[in-house]
Amino acid sequence: MGAAMTVKKSAATGRLCLGSAGLALLLGIALGPALAVEMPDACDYKPGPEAKPFDVKVGAEFNSDYIYRGVTLSAHQPAMGFSVEVDRGPFYFTFEPHTVNLPTAPSAELGFSGGWCREVLDKLKLNLGVVYFYYANEVPVGPVTSTSYGEAQASIAFEPTEKVTFSALYGYSPNYSNTGAWEHYVEGGLEIHMEKIFPKLLPDPHRMVDRRFGRALLVRYPVGSPRRLSIAELHQLVARHLL
Repeated sequence: MGAAMTVKKSAATGRLCLGSAGLALLLGIALGPALAVEMPDACDYKPGPEAKPFDVKVGAEFNSDYIYRGVTLSAHQPAMGFSVEVDRGPFYFTFEPHTVNLPTAPSAELGFSGGWCREVLDKLKLNLGVVYFYYANEVPVGPVTSTSYGEAQASIAFEPTEKVTFSALYGYSPNYSNTGAWEHYVEGGLEIHMEKIFPKLLPDPHRMVDRRFGRALLVRYPVGSPRRLSIAELHQLVARHLL
């Protein structure tokens, strides 16, 4: 969910067996050490005659443990999520539902975020937006009737080379988790683009594996992508380059 209006909540590292030692090695490289603020895809918008009026991205994820800012939201159990981002130029809207296991027993966490993001200087992106976390069908626990809340966010990402990205996020909420308490949150990050370092292992630019810290696995395909890798194709890729 929300980093930079979509700072996606991360999950503790998990293991996913797909039946091939080589495939496991490929995924291990793709999910290697990285910690970064996630920027929306609208940040990559380039005005021009070929620019699309709307752009839609769809993604899904599996987390071995759904952890957000150091706190498990799935009681240390596996969780699943889905995301849809709709962009209109530098403006974007994102919807991200996740399964959770919390004391108020919500049926799901629904994340809504929107904002504006652009490259304001060479290799420097700025993202301004808001995110709202809604916990559906909560069961009151004592005086707590709802833990839904909103947060304003500002984030930047600087990419000095195509292999490394530095990022930072500031978040503010006047009523964090509906407790009445103010929130000031600051996060910094570093992301290593493994597909740039090992291009023969991850040659397809239309297949994106999210390597952010702790994410068990997230594969996203842009709508209308000219090529999509199936599991069988991924096995063939491993056999060609690793075995």
